[in-house]
Amino acid sequence: MPRRVSWLAKVLPGLVGVQFLAIDVHAAASSTPPGLAAFAGVTWASDYRFNGTSNSAGHPIVQGFVHVVAPRGMYAGLFASQVDFEDPNDTSAELDIYAGRAFQTKDTELRLELMYLAFDESVPGPTYDFWQVKAAVQKSVGLSQIGARFVYTPEAPYGSGPQAQFVVEGSWRFQNNWSLFASGGHGFAANVNDRNYGEIGIEWNWRHIRATVRWAASDVPRARCLSRQGCDAAFIVSISLLSWRTN
Repeated sequence: MPRRVSWLAKVLPGLVGVQFLAIDVHAAASSTPPGLAAFAGVTWASDYRFNGTSNSAGHPIVQGFVHVVAPRGMYAGLFASQVDFEDPNDTSAELDIYAGRAFQTKDTELRLELMYLAFDESVPGPTYDFWQVKAAVQKSVGLSQIGARFVYTPEAPYGSGPQAQFVVEGSWRFQNNWSLFASGGHGFAANVNDRNYGEIGIEWNWRHIRATVRWAASDVPRARCLSRQGCDAAFIVSISLLSWRTN
């Protein structure tokens, strides 16, 4: 048991807080006629980075999602990803189930969302699984978008107490196919140290294909990481195949 507690103190801050799906999923949904609409995508990425650290031990992963939009701004979906925490449970998969509602004006969107995150642990007892409540606001200004989001977890994995994140983010489309994006956040935790993290990158869209290159980093020291690849700043490359045209 001491080995598990020591390991959890390192990995828990990186687990809590899966981002909202890509902004343009909601943008694409807002442009569809009233009624049900479905969107899907699959992504290959050189690393699964979140909050500046790796959820895949620096290894490439495959992710996918299905996002369904209903009348009155309601939506729901599934997100699945490979993971690698190098943990004693040999955890290898994540499945997130979420539902929410979007409130829109001409150039501003507010989203409220509830999400449950599950992992394929192979041992009995406490688990990584947890709930999240999310709120996000986003505003369009010409070819730019700016936003902020707050994520609250009432009970983090293995009963480690409440955690929360606050993130500011933005993007700027400087050509029809190209965009720059950046974000920065702060994570609050009851039983582990707070963290700061951020990323900056460039995105290319063509028809149903999206490619990104981004740099991600955090202030989490190596002593709290599972491997050097997990907490060092890194460049991440990803390519996605999407069910809707991106331009």
